[in-house]
Amino acid sequence: MKKVKVSYDYLALFVAVLVLFLTVWEGYETRQHNRISVVPKLNLDIKVQSSNNNKSISYHVESTGLGPVKVVDFAVLYNHNGKVVQSNDFNYLVTDLHGMNEKLKINLDLASSNIDVGSFISPGEQEVLFKASGKSKTEVPDVINKHVRDTLDIVICYCSVYDDQCGQAQFTNPPVIKYQCKSH
Repeated sequence: MKKVKVSYDYLALFVAVLVLFLTVWEGYETRQHNRISVVPKLNLDIKVQSSNNNKSISYHVESTGLGPVKVVDFAVLYNHNGKVVQSNDFNYLVTDLHGMNEKLKINLDLASSNIDVGSFISPGEQEVLFKASGKSKTEVPDVINKHVRDTLDIVICYCSVYDDQCGQAQFTNPPVIKYQCKSH
């Protein structure tokens, strides 16, 4: 039987290359795991409250995923006098509601979020995107809630912190218009 002589130098080189390969593979797997562990998800909700002298409607968004949501596009779609207007704020709606309030003479309170492209929403965090509430000593008609519900649509396009695993959340179903997210 012939003895095989292996140089310690070659053996050390083989072990070093094997360790380098395993290190690179482990880094790749760790990165994949980290990406999966920060999957974003948005839930949308519309809350309507109604009593004789107090009515309100609010649009809420909540981050329910494992990781934070990075907003990459935000659009407010508003049916203004039969024409769908797209903007990144609620100015058209607010103007119309103030005009309606002049006729109704109620105490109208309007609030909107400062969410914008580049904003982050942490997991479990809830944000009010828009809220309209009317109060009066007498009866408040349902016109404000109906107007907001029938004319407003909000679209939020979002991604994970790694700019992948993107999604789109839109309030109306079917949507007022089919909105295509801007590329990020």
